[in-house]
Amino acid sequence: LKLKGLEDFTPPLMQFPVEANLNMDFLDDRISSESQKKELIRKIEINPRDTFSLYELGMLYKKEKEPEKAQEMFIRVIQLNSNYQQVNYEYGSMAMEKQEYEKAEILLRKALSNNNSNQYTINLQLAKIYEIWRDFERAELHYKSGIQLSDKIFEPYYNLYDFYIKQKKYKDAEKILMNTQTLFPSESNHHLFTFYETMMHLFPNDGQWPYKAANRYL
Repeated sequence: LKLKGLEDFTPPLMQFPVEANLNMDFLDDRISSESQKKELIRKIEINPRDTFSLYELGMLYKKEKEPEKAQEMFIRVIQLNSNYQQVNYEYGSMAMEKQEYEKAEILLRKALSNNNSNQYTINLQLAKIYEIWRDFERAELHYKSGIQLSDKIFEPYYNLYDFYIKQKKYKDAEKILMNTQTLFPSESNHHLFTFYETMMHLFPNDGQWPYKAANRYL
């Protein structure tokens, strides 16, 4: 059956939407990761004392969110060479995430003594451990070490400021912010004003705090 006027009609090809920005790189990454793991496992089977392959395999497992397998590799590395690369830092950070603070402290202190390249982060982690243990003196020392290691960013100063606030050492907290005004004027002034507002709320009869808060506007 032919309809009049449609003898030469050719229906158009169906057009399907194309994801112009579809990124399939994750498939290549997965294949690459699997091939790396197989090669590292092969090397370890040949030489079980291959610390390089054990460490690299542990890092791959850590990256892929397989902490038990990563931990197994890191332990094997430490048994062979407790000073190998960053194994104490990596394993200690994992212990920190799992709130295994006793293990984390031992590993992170070992990493610190080895002049690990992540010394700022290690000091911050140790400070948090000691704060949890209420060993405030050592916590303060590690927060201060963080400032010495990374004095070009505001974060380590704020960490110590926040520590003093929690300890109710308000004068020390104010001093930290005052000392950062030249290096970080914007962050310092913002937190100083918030600090003075908090002090006015805590000590409504102390006239120094509204006076200092008012000066933030001038």
